[in-house]
Amino acid sequence: MSTDAEFKGAAQLDFGPPRRFRLAAVLIASGFGVISMLPILLAILGMSLLKGDMLTLLIHCLVLLLAALAVVVFLLPLGFGNPYVTRLVRSFYPAAAQEPDGFVVQLKVFPRLRTGLRALIEDADDIGYLSFKDAALVYHGDSVRLTIPFARIERVDARNIGPRGLYLYGQRIVLDVSGPPNFTSLEFTERSSWLLPGSKRITRRLRERLCAQVPQKER
Repeated sequence: MSTDAEFKGAAQLDFGPPRRFRLAAVLIASGFGVISMLPILLAILGMSLLKGDMLTLLIHCLVLLLAALAVVVFLLPLGFGNPYVTRLVRSFYPAAAQEPDGFVVQLKVFPRLRTGLRALIEDADDIGYLSFKDAALVYHGDSVRLTIPFARIERVDARNIGPRGLYLYGQRIVLDVSGPPNFTSLEFTERSSWLLPGSKRITRRLRERLCAQVPQKER
């Protein structure tokens, strides 16, 4: 059983080769984007079947297109392949399916651990399970093991997901950590939701948990 003594001192990061979250898995997760585009394809098909005068057609096409875009946004987490990511995480860390207090997340380390084609396709360095112990934040990933004593967390910040998530997906949670090992910050993004409201709700819960542990350092 882990004790507080194990979590004192500097943060610890162990990094090895990916076991499951390799290029093939990244491509499969990215392929879920086709599912999220189905509403657009159906809307285009519907437009081809419409009849009427020009004004009526324009109005109906606009309504169909807006409705399709709304559905795409609502299904944004599904388009990111989150169901597949969650399945991968549970395959190498079964406790993720049983522990109610943790989070399935992606991890990005600065400076980046991944480079090349894989880093271009997928902005995550790793995927895994983030949990809270009495004195530390613990991450069990596919290729990364990370322990961060709360005392070493200098700042908790939230940043917009950016264009990749249409500026709407749950925010990225950024931690500035003091001391070794040699990284400047860590970025966690939830990857367990299927729908956009769920992504925002999970992200809010994760940030609240972190801020509760380091309230004096939160910005």
